[in-house]
Amino acid sequence: MIRLSRNHFESTPTGHRIRIKTNKRQRVVSIPVTKAMARVLAETPRDQMMILVGEKGRPFAASRSLGQAVQRRRDTCGIRKELRLYDARGTAVTRLFEVGATLRELTLQMGWSLPYAATMLQTYAAMTPESADAILRQAG
Repeated sequence: MIRLSRNHFESTPTGHRIRIKTNKRQRVVSIPVTKAMARVLAETPRDQMMILVGEKGRPFAASRSLGQAVQRRRDTCGIRKELRLYDARGTAVTRLFEVGATLRELTLQMGWSLPYAATMLQTYAAMTPESADAILRQAG
């Protein structure tokens, strides 16, 4: 994500998406742009190509520096300390699954294998009380 730029955003019939290569396997993934992300893009100065920048307005040199910035922000906001930047993908998968995305769709979106996506979903879904509540509602 430290290389996320305006060039990664594409228009679609229903809004926008981000198309970017993953680090490990270099798979191209398509990520839907939420309303909140669209606001971030709209508020980013037009002459700023890189979307994620540090406090001084410069792009992050390494993913570690971005992770540290996220940790500082997390601490400022009072969010649980055990959460890290890489947890964002697992959280996103859980939220997409909860609104009806299939496991196959999640593997394509995240660039993951089917077994890995299932493991990630199992790990992160178990962490959300809302998931347990939804299961109870469905069970009647």
